[in-house]
Amino acid sequence: ASLNVGSRQASLVALYKYSATLYPLAISELRVAHGLAQEVNRLSHRSTRTEADEKKLNEYLQEITLRTSRADADIERTQDDKNANGLIPSALLRKAMIFSELAFAGYIEHSVAIDAFEKAQNAWIASGGNDSFLRLRYAEYLLTLDSELYKTNIQQLLQPIVVLKDGHTGNPPILVSLKNLRGKPQEE
Repeated sequence: ASLNVGSRQASLVALYKYSATLYPLAISELRVAHGLAQEVNRLSHRSTRTEADEKKLNEYLQEITLRTSRADADIERTQDDKNANGLIPSALLRKAMIFSELAFAGYIEHSVAIDAFEKAQNAWIASGGNDSFLRLRYAEYLLTLDSELYKTNIQQLLQPIVVLKDGHTGNPPILVSLKNLRGKPQEE
């Protein structure tokens, strides 16, 4: 399966595929799957899809399933390895990001992606690592999904990383990023 030849995304996916052939770790497998999931999301939102598009979608979905299965096996393998298990939270976040792309494309339920983000967050908390990137990605997903329904969740996710001097929550660069995501004009 090939992506848009010559694109940065295609180059990255090819690099991660090569990496996975050398040593199939969860991170490289999930980076390939994430690139493919982004392409699935893009193709699934075309107003008209050709037979070739449908064939690509099926190929990508099969490869995503294979890659996430391999990643799950690697996560299981490294669970008790002190030298390797530090990457598990990052791998689980990648998996959540894959599921969010597939949910927006209509191939899985959004609850599956939400559960994956929760599992990644729990793993990050258990590891004692910095979960700021996860919090931002999860908040972006919920914001895109339904900002009003998940308003409290979004605030709780971002609160630890966006506190201003006066006690109000809100990191201007992060808020601008989230507003741009929703298509709202930037406030000064």
